[in-house]
Amino acid sequence: FNITLDNSTPTVGLISPVNNSNLSSYASISFTYQANDSLTNTSNATLYIQSLGGNLALVTTNTTVLNGSTSTILGSTANLSNGRYNWSVGVCDYANNCANQSTGYFNLTLDNATPTVNLLSPANTTNTTNFTITFQYQANDSVSGTANATLYVWNYTGSFVFLATNTTVLNGSTSSILAAMTNLSSGRFNWSIQACDYANNCANQSGGYFNLTIDNST
Repeated sequence: FNITLDNSTPTVGLISPVNNSNLSSYASISFTYQANDSLTNTSNATLYIQSLGGNLALVTTNTTVLNGSTSTILGSTANLSNGRYNWSVGVCDYANNCANQSTGYFNLTLDNATPTVNLLSPANTTNTTNFTITFQYQANDSVSGTANATLYVWNYTGSFVFLATNTTVLNGSTSSILAAMTNLSSGRFNWSIQACDYANNCANQSGGYFNLTIDNST
């Protein structure tokens, strides 16, 4: 008869979603990892997802583990709420030695909510003689934060005449984009801001846009 003595634990490496991922679509997520046990091989792996408060939100076990190669557990995460979570995979070998990744877990943010955007200045229906204007707005995303904001300026025929993106957005506070539109002619324009969060959910102000008249003609 053959007998294998094995008191060593498997090694586990988390692969994806990578640490600090932000996901906007999460009806189901494929969690990939690599587990290896050089003696009795890996027999099963369990996915653990827990909230930052420490409550387990999902536990799923996979009995098909590719020892030494990349394996996947499909997590049915549709019932989870927007928020930040930790995920890890616990792996056991056939001698029932179990282990997690040495660093423990990866962080994951689930966010399918769009940011809120408020246009501030120039106020709606402003008249100005200046073609260099500081556009101010406030963007807020309470889940993953605001990643970027893009200023759109278009004329009354609907043609875009100026675009500028700001990647330094003060989430929940007043931010600004400086626009030097010296190539434009006097006229009436609309302007708006589109903000995107770190899960790539994007939104404009609910009211759409502000009107702006620039006229430096005598």
